[in-house]
Amino acid sequence: MEEKLAQDRGKLNERMRQLREQMHSYQDRLARDFRAQCDQEKAELSGRIKIRAEKLEEAVSQPTSLVLVCGKGAQKVEEVQRF
Repeated sequence: MEEKLAQDRGKLNERMRQLREQMHSYQDRLARDFRAQCDQEKAELSGRIKIRAEKLEEAVSQPTSLVLVCGKGAQKVEEVQRF
């Protein structure tokens, strides 16, 4: 009987070791996937920010007109040159 208990305990210990190993592998994979997703999102956001900044710089560098809208028509008030 004790021999059977010792065998069962050995099997149980081995199974626990395997499960711990699987758990650690799964945690490592989740961490890698999470880091990869974060890096991808950062790259996408950086790209969007860069595009918006370029568009803003382009808009600021172009001459603009201030238009006053009143009544039936629009009247150009002044033209502003931005540097």
